[in-house]
Formats: sequence, C-alpha cells, structure tokens
Amino acid sequence: MHLLALSGAKVRDGLPEATPDLVRAVLLEALPRFLSVAPGEEGAALAVLRVLGDRTRADGRLNTKRHARLREAIDTCAEEHLPVMCDPRELTRPRFWGGLLRARGVDVRDAQAVRGELEELARLPYAERAGLLSLSDATESAESDAGLLCAGPVALALRPYRRALAMER
Repeated sequence: MHLLALSGAKVRDGLPEATPDLVRAVLLEALPRFLSVAPGEEGAALAVLRVLGDRTRADGRLNTKRHARLREAIDTCAEEHLPVMCDPRELTRPRFWGGLLRARGVDVRDAQAVRGELEELARLPYAERAGLLSLSDATESAESDAGLLCAGPVALALRPYRRALAMER
C-alpha cells in the first residue's frame, strides 16, 4: 500500500487508489526490487491489491468498468510477478538480507534485532561466515517436492552476496 502511495497514487480516506499503470509499476518493478518473501507468501501483494480494488469499488470511488480493468491488470501482472519474485537472477541486496535474516529467525521489523544479528554475523570467524553461505548456487533447481512456488530466500543467494556476507576481500 505504501508503494502505491509512493508511486503517485491518489490517497483518499487514508487508502491509495490503485490504477492499472500503478499496479504494473508496483508488482513488476518496486516489489521485486525491495521485498523479500517467505515461501508461501508470494501472492500476498496480489491479494492486497485485489482487496484494495474491491474496497474502493464498494466505497463508490471506482465504477464497474474501471474496477474490471484494475482486476484484469492485477491478474495479467500476476503471471509475471510471481516468477520474478522467486527468480534468483532478480535477487537484490534488500531482498537477500531480508531473506537471510528471516531464515535465521530475526523479526525484520525490529531494528534492534536486525542490528544485533548483523553484529553477530560480523563477529563470526571467516570460516563460519563462509560456511553459513555454502548454499546451492542459484542456477540449481529449487526443491521440487516442497510444493512451493519458490525456495526459501536464503537458497537464492548468489555468489557476490555470499562473498559480501563472508566479508571476503
């Protein structure tokens, strides 16, 4: 919702008004850049946008035709959004760190917990930091029997990020 508002959506009664163009910008550009998702939560943003569109329609601020276009835009973007959110080639530093911290059980909404975990990681000996990141490469297939759209965020770590975390020089 915040990304919609930051992307230029009109805000009325505290809620941003989604448009098909803003939906595309948020789902295909902003979210894949900044949001790390836990397995099973890949479609949460789509659900939020659908509920927001329905709420805007129910409040009388969106006519039937515009509501249908908005739902169509969300459904069309869903086909691209879900794979992009799980594509290791699209992994960004914010998504990597968020995924790593979540995998280690850190509440990423708690700034002190995040800071403490990062300090703890920095204190680990090099061998432990490197071992922490001895994960399968992003080119290897995710666990197919997990039944999830994407593997855990940490499993998507790419070599540059693993080297950076291990503070390799």
